[in-house]
Amino acid sequence: MTSEHIDAIRRTITLASIGSRGDVQPIFALALTLRKRGHTVRMAVPPNFVSWISESGIEARPLGIDIQTWLNTHSHYLSGNPIRMLGAIRRFFSEQLPPQFLALKEIAQGSDLVILGGLAFSGFSVAEALSIRGYRHFCAESNGNCEQSQR
Repeated sequence: MTSEHIDAIRRTITLASIGSRGDVQPIFALALTLRKRGHTVRMAVPPNFVSWISESGIEARPLGIDIQTWLNTHSHYLSGNPIRMLGAIRRFFSEQLPPQFLALKEIAQGSDLVILGGLAFSGFSVAEALSIRGYRHFCAESNGNCEQSQR
């Protein structure tokens, strides 16, 4: 999706990201740019980032959990034994995806599209349930080259 395409019509856009600050900050930067271009934006982020985002004047709603706290309390599962690590990751997603879907579906009501980052894996299902477009924003390079996928 090009910037010309998204700017042609003013939209209501929900941006969702779950993870560490490194997962949330690129989506936050995108939200600031979209707002500057005249779109109505709201963000769904882990509870520990809500006040930081809200200080910018962007509506921020809690989604998911504080991932750093989860990592700290589950660190013994996440090193050494790959089978144990995969089990912990599977449990994380089986516990987190259902409430993530329900919360994001409520937050995204009235949106024209949802843009996803980090561990917001329920987003495409939410977009489908709301009959809106969903996009994944992925930025893994330090030079700012980011990728997007559409569904």
